[in-house]
Amino acid sequence: MERDGSGQWRIVLNSASKLENASMLATNSKFHGLGFGRGSTVEHVPTPGAEAALRGLIDGIRNGAPNYDAMSPLLAQSIRQQLPQMQMWGQRLGKLVDIHYRETIIERHDVFEVQRENGAARWRICMAPDGTIASASGLLTSSGPAAGP
Repeated sequence: MERDGSGQWRIVLNSASKLENASMLATNSKFHGLGFGRGSTVEHVPTPGAEAALRGLIDGIRNGAPNYDAMSPLLAQSIRQQLPQMQMWGQRLGKLVDIHYRETIIERHDVFEVQRENGAARWRICMAPDGTIASASGLLTSSGPAAGP
């Protein structure tokens, strides 16, 4: 069986647990950016302010002083609880070297590739209509010797 790539699926069930909507977006294949179903429209530019917000979030975590006012209450609570571990990894990875917009996925999260001095990560960030960060998550994709295990 040949594998042509991967995609993001979104399935919405109604209150009776019946399918109300389904959509798919190809995210890592020769069909990258193509989608079908209601709600599968893809923009090829990040949400205005998303990159600046992500840079601020990363620097704030690394320095131990995130701007909690720029986050949703739920995200701020999560960052507060995990700050010591996140700060340790932020310091090990070093300063931000480059940030590159990759795509916007169905859930309206902008995906960025973030290169640091000692490693790289893929971040998803979703901006709220009021300009605050509704949600954000990062996944370490590589780390150098200075970053530790």
